[in-house]
Amino acid sequence: MTKSILVRQDPDQAAHTRYRLLDPLRRYGLDALRAAGQEAVLRRRHRDHYLELAELGEAEWFGTAQREAAVRTAVNTTTCAVHWSSA
Repeated sequence: MTKSILVRQDPDQAAHTRYRLLDPLRRYGLDALRAAGQEAVLRRRHRDHYLELAELGEAEWFGTAQREAAVRTAVNTTTCAVHWSSA
């Protein structure tokens, strides 16, 4: 990953490693979405996807699938979806 378009986050927690795009590429993508008039559409799709996951997790949280529901819950990404949808 020396010459990658991705940046590794949390490198000392190998089981929970996350990746993100380099900032110039992320900004380029966002600019392209804005120019195409698709930013709001994509933000809503992102929000709706994680809302659906949260609702599924809530329904399963107290059932036999609690462990699977907890694994699917991505707090950082959900927080990001909420942040983006309120921007």
